[in-house]
Amino acid sequence: MEGFVKWKYDFDSNILVKHVGQNASFSNDANYKNRVGIKQDFGLVIREVTMADQRTFTCMVVGHNDIFEYPVQLVIYKLPSRPQITNQTTAIAVGKLTKLAQCRTESASPAADITWFKNKTPLLSDGAAIKISTTVNVDKATGLSSTKSELEYTAVKGDIGASFTCQIQHIRSANKDSSPLIFTVNYPTEKLSLQGVSQADGNPPPSSYIFYMKGEKKTVENSNTYTLTNVTRESTGEYKCSLVDSEDMSAASVPITVEYLDVVLSTAGQIFKGLGERFEMSVEVEASGTPQISWRKGNIKLNSPPKFDKLKFSDSGVYECVVSMAGLKKTRTFELIVQGSPVIQKESWCLKREQGPDL
Repeated sequence: MEGFVKWKYDFDSNILVKHVGQNASFSNDANYKNRVGIKQDFGLVIREVTMADQRTFTCMVVGHNDIFEYPVQLVIYKLPSRPQITNQTTAIAVGKLTKLAQCRTESASPAADITWFKNKTPLLSDGAAIKISTTVNVDKATGLSSTKSELEYTAVKGDIGASFTCQIQHIRSANKDSSPLIFTVNYPTEKLSLQGVSQADGNPPPSSYIFYMKGEKKTVENSNTYTLTNVTRESTGEYKCSLVDSEDMSAASVPITVEYLDVVLSTAGQIFKGLGERFEMSVEVEASGTPQISWRKGNIKLNSPPKFDKLKFSDSGVYECVVSMAGLKKTRTFELIVQGSPVIQKESWCLKREQGPDL
C-alpha cells in the first residue's frame, strides 16, 4: 500500500487526500471546495481566508506500517482600522464631569484595545473624575471585532491647552494614535478687580470711609477708594459706603452685577447617526441674565433647536448655536453626519408623442 497524506478538520471532516506520486483528490466539503491546495512538501494552502477558518486542522500521514497525526491550530489575525473620533465636545467646564469623545476601531482579530492619553500620559478610570467605558462587538457575518471607548473627564484649570489622544493597540501591529484633541476649558473669573469710589460734599472732604460689601465692613484710611480683588460671579450684590464718624448717616449704595455666560451643547464635534434614527440636540446655558439663543444650519436660520424623529441624508450638515447676553456672546457648533445605504428613488417618466401633419 502506497503512503498518503490526508488533511481534515473538526475530528473527521476531510478536505483532501494526496497519495505519493499522484495528484491530490479534493472532497466536496462546502467550507473548502475550490479554496484549498497542497504544496510539494504536503503543506495545506487555504485561499480567501475568513474568520471561520480559525480552527484546528489535522495532517494525517499514513505509511506502510503506521499512522501519524499532527494537529495545527490556525489563528487568523486582522489589523484594526485607524482610530475614529466621534461625538467630540468642544468645551469643558472646570469641576464638571463631561463626555469628551468616543474613539472607535473596526475589523480586527483579535479585538484591539483602546487607551486614552492626556499629554502622552495614560488616563486610568477612577469612576469619579475620570470614567472610561469600553465595549467590544463581534460582527456575526465576518467574525471581526469592533472596539469603542468613551472618555468622561473632569477638567481642572491646568487642562488649558492639554492634548488628549486615543491609541489603538493590537497584538500584531504598531500602536495607532488619533489626532490630538484640544478643548476649551471654561471656569469662573477669579482675579477680576472691582474698584469702589466714595465721595462726600463736606469741606474739607472726609479722609476715611467705611465700605460695606456683602455683609463685610472695610474701613479705608486716607482714601475714598477701595479695590475688591478675586471677583467671581458670586460677587454680584449691593455695595455701600459711609463716613467713619457718621455710620448712622444714610449710606450711599450701588448695585453691582458680575456678568457671566456659560454654554454647553449636549453633544458636540462630529456626530454620526444612522438613516431613520431619532436625534435631538439641546443646549445648557448658565448666565447672569436672560440670554438670547439662535440656531443656524449653514446660512439657514432655524426656528428651534435641531430635532428629528427620522433622520434623512439632507439633515447632514454643520449646525451653529449662538448665545448672547449683555455684551457677551458664545458660539457652539457641531457637525451631523447621517449614514446609511444608498436609497434608489423611483423616477416617473412621461413619454410625449408628437404628431406631425398628415401626409
